[in-house]
Amino acid sequence: MAVALGTAERREWGTPPPENILWSQQASLPRLPVPDLGQTCVRYLRSVRPLLSDTQYEKTVAVVAAFAVGGKGEELQRRLLARRAAKHHTSWLAEWWNQRAYLTDRGPVVFFVSYFYSFKRLVALPPSPELLAGGRLQCTVAAAIVDAALTFKSKIDDGSLLPDKVGGAPQCMSVCHS
Repeated sequence: MAVALGTAERREWGTPPPENILWSQQASLPRLPVPDLGQTCVRYLRSVRPLLSDTQYEKTVAVVAAFAVGGKGEELQRRLLARRAAKHHTSWLAEWWNQRAYLTDRGPVVFFVSYFYSFKRLVALPPSPELLAGGRLQCTVAAAIVDAALTFKSKIDDGSLLPDKVGGAPQCMSVCHS
């Protein structure tokens, strides 16, 4: 697993060896594809169509066509495909995504970048009058959330966290690397 270095040198993160349950499925996951340029252009045009007048749309179609065929689009597509081929142990997009979505965004990351944030069910406490008095229930819930977050982090660190699954299929856990 990549480790933080004390110098300005950066190391690219790759798939850790499947030594523990957290990383056990990583090698079997499909690689992130580079979207097809033509399909991307068609989807773009479909998405902007309701926002443009007929004249604006015609100009947009011409600009997109010039970009996709014989323009910079073909060169950029080749470069993306080369980047994917060169990064055979990691995602071609991960470094850019982490830089743009997490490290350069000055907004609150949990609320504006992370689409999901929860813990397995916290132990429910009955809202007794003693806890409700003076905001103590709020403090108890906050303490339970901190405890759940630290337990989650501990499972990441020791590799005992089970890989996420969607529809029974394992998901990439690279977001958990340290």
